[in-house]
Amino acid sequence: MRIIDEAVARLRDALASVEDLVLRSRRDARRTSVGSVEALTRGQRQVPDRPTDGSYVQPDRTTCGSSSLVMSRMLHDPSYASWIATGHDAATGRTDPRSPGQRFADESLAMHDRTNGATGRDGRLQLPWPKAVGTQPWAVAAEMSAASGSGVPGRAYEVRTVAPRDRGTTWDHIAAAVDGGHHVPLYVGNARRPGHVVLVIGGTGDGLTLYDPASGRARTVSREDFSRGRLGVSGWDEPWFAVTPVAD
Repeated sequence: MRIIDEAVARLRDALASVEDLVLRSRRDARRTSVGSVEALTRGQRQVPDRPTDGSYVQPDRTTCGSSSLVMSRMLHDPSYASWIATGHDAATGRTDPRSPGQRFADESLAMHDRTNGATGRDGRLQLPWPKAVGTQPWAVAAEMSAASGSGVPGRAYEVRTVAPRDRGTTWDHIAAAVDGGHHVPLYVGNARRPGHVVLVIGGTGDGLTLYDPASGRARTVSREDFSRGRLGVSGWDEPWFAVTPVAD
């Protein structure tokens, strides 16, 4: 048990170091057009009807992170969401014959290829990652930050490690981000490791609304459950990492 605990501690330290390096490399580059984006209301940045009725699920057990990224892009980009839902591309006039669920699945698989490759959407080098073990959080942050990516245009995102003894601080950062019109990829797991990725898509009062790609549906968790590590999301209870916007 001591060996496992030490390995987990080293993993947290390593991720914090990688996070710092990635942020320094792109923080300034992603500050363009922020003013015009922040001038939009939250309703203008999101799709009015959230597609969390079970239609859009991860295509396999390794694509929870990439499916969450596709959902985030849908919620930030109405034209992309419309294409996923209808297959019609207004720019070309063409209609994709696949079903909405299949388009979502194929986009999630393509996203997985990109986030786990040697370069991200914006062409920057990133640490390749075996697809069999999911998606690394700093690649998710890069995809959220990239132009035409899954985050709010013009904003940079960072990986925030959830301290087990101070989960409430991360809750506050997530709640503030959601209130500002962002969506937050959240890594959840057990006491030993992260095992699943969900997307925080909203919040009301003392609760956060999560899109779970395993079911394609939304559920709400309370601050108390988050702080005590009892989320109960697809069998995972403890929050590990949150991908949040970099503070101005």
